[in-house]
Amino acid sequence: MGQQFFNRLKSSEEGGKYKNTTVSLITKTVSNQMIFVFLFLFIFFFLVHQYLWRRRGLPPGPTPIPIFGNLFQLSGSEAPGISIFQKWKNQYGPIFTFYMGPVPFVVLTDFKDIKETVIKDGDTYADKYLSPEFNLYFRGGEYGIMDIIGERWREHRKFAVLQLRELGVGKPLMESKILIEAEELIKKLKTAEYLGEEFCLQVTLVNNFMEEVGKPLGVLAFTCHGIPPFIIKRMVRGIEEQKRELFGFLRLQIENSKTRINYEEEHSEDFVEAYLRRKYRREQNNDFESYCDSQLENVCFDIWAAGFDTLTNTIGFLFAYAINYPDMQKLIHQEIDEYLGHHRRLLTMSDKNSLVYFNAFANETQRLANILPMNLPHALTKDVVLKGYHLKKGTGIIHQIANVMTDETIFKDPYRFNPNRFIDENGKLKKIEELCPFSMGKRQCVGEGLARMEIFLLAANLFNYFEFLPASEGSPSLFKDFSLVSHVIPFKCQVRSRDLNESK
Repeated sequence: MGQQFFNRLKSSEEGGKYKNTTVSLITKTVSNQMIFVFLFLFIFFFLVHQYLWRRRGLPPGPTPIPIFGNLFQLSGSEAPGISIFQKWKNQYGPIFTFYMGPVPFVVLTDFKDIKETVIKDGDTYADKYLSPEFNLYFRGGEYGIMDIIGERWREHRKFAVLQLRELGVGKPLMESKILIEAEELIKKLKTAEYLGEEFCLQVTLVNNFMEEVGKPLGVLAFTCHGIPPFIIKRMVRGIEEQKRELFGFLRLQIENSKTRINYEEEHSEDFVEAYLRRKYRREQNNDFESYCDSQLENVCFDIWAAGFDTLTNTIGFLFAYAINYPDMQKLIHQEIDEYLGHHRRLLTMSDKNSLVYFNAFANETQRLANILPMNLPHALTKDVVLKGYHLKKGTGIIHQIANVMTDETIFKDPYRFNPNRFIDENGKLKKIEELCPFSMGKRQCVGEGLARMEIFLLAANLFNYFEFLPASEGSPSLFKDFSLVSHVIPFKCQVRSRDLNESK
C-alpha cells in the first residue's frame, strides 16, 4: 500500500510540474505575442503619425523612409541638391515637401513664388530652422548670425552690415586693400612662391567642415530637434578637429586685437576691433550679454568660414571653366588687352563695367557652379496660407535658388556653359534678375558686396597677367562634390605669364 501511495504521489507531482511548465510556456508565449503586437502597433501608429497625419495639409512630395527621410536620395543625386530637386519639381510641381530626417520641409522652386515670399513678405520667412542642440555642441549656445533667430540675430546682423560698410565694402578703401592682396598673389604666381601653410590649412579645415555637415548624419544633427549633444558629437565626429582648429584660430586673432586696442579711440581697423569697442561700451552700461566673446567668435566664424568657402570655390570654378573652355579664356584676354592697350596695370572697380565678357563669364560661372546646392532652411514666424496650403508657424521652408538658376524657362539649355546668355544684342551686359547666387530677402548674404568686389578684382587681374592651361593630368573636373557648399575638385594647372611667356 505504501509503495502504491508513493507512486501515485510521484505521478501527481510530475503531472503538476508538467502542468506548471505548460502554463509557464503558454504565459511566456502570450507575453511575447503581446509585446510583438504592442511594438507592431507602436511602429504602425508612429509611421501613420509621421508620414500621414503630419503630412496632412502639406504639399505632396517623395515618400520618406523612417529616421532618414529623403536624405539618401538627396546625397545620391548626380548634381547634388539640383537634379533630385528638379526631378521632384517635375513630378510634384513647383512646391513640394521632402524630409530631412523626420522633419518635413516645404520647398519652393519657382522664382515668382520665392520672390513673393522672401521679398514681399520677408518677416514671415525670416526665421532659420535650426537645432538648438547642434548650436550648443558646435557654438556653445545660440550664437553667431547664420543659425540664430530673434533679437540677437537682428541686432548682430545689423551691426555686421553697418561695420562692413564702415570698413569700406563697396568703397575705395576696401578696394585698395583687395588690390594689395591681388598684387601679392600675382607676385607669388610669377615667382612660383608657395602661398603659405596657414592659408592652406584654413582652406582644408573649412572645406572639411562643410563636407561633414553636408553628409546625411550631419544634416540630421543640424536640423533635428531633441538629439542630445553627446549623440550629435558622435554623429558629426568628423568636424571635431575643424571645430577646435577654426575656433582656436579665431580666438588667437581676437586675443591679438585685445592686446593692441585703445578703447577710447573711435576708428577701428577691422571688424574685431569694432566689435570689441561696441562690447566695451555696452559693458560700461552693465550689459554683459548682448556683446560677448562667445558671440564674437561665432560671428567671426560665420563671416570668415561662410564667405571664405564660397569665395574660394567660386574663383576655383571660374578658373576650372576657363581651362575647360580655352576659346572663352582667349576672349577674356582679348577684351582686357583691347581695353588696356599696351599698358598693363592692375584693374580696378572703375574698369568693371567696361569688361562685359569677363562679367558675363563670371555670371555664368556663378549660375552653373551653383555654390549653394540646397539653400539653408528657413522657418515660418506665423501661420500662413501658401499656394492653397495651410502651413503652421515653425514649418521649415527652403527657397531653392539653385533650381531657379537652372530653370530652362529662364535659361535656355541650362546645363550648357554659355556666357553669351548674359550679353544683349547691343553688346551690353544683360541683367537677369533670376541670377541670385547670394540668395534673397532678409537672410541674404551679408557679405555680397564684398564678395562681388573680390571676385572681380582677384579673378580679372589674374586673367590680366596670366594664362591658365591644363596640367599633364588633363583639364580640371567640373563635377561638384556633395557638401553644404559645392566644392571644386582640387586640380593642378599650368600658369603662364602673359608678359614673359613663362610657365609656372
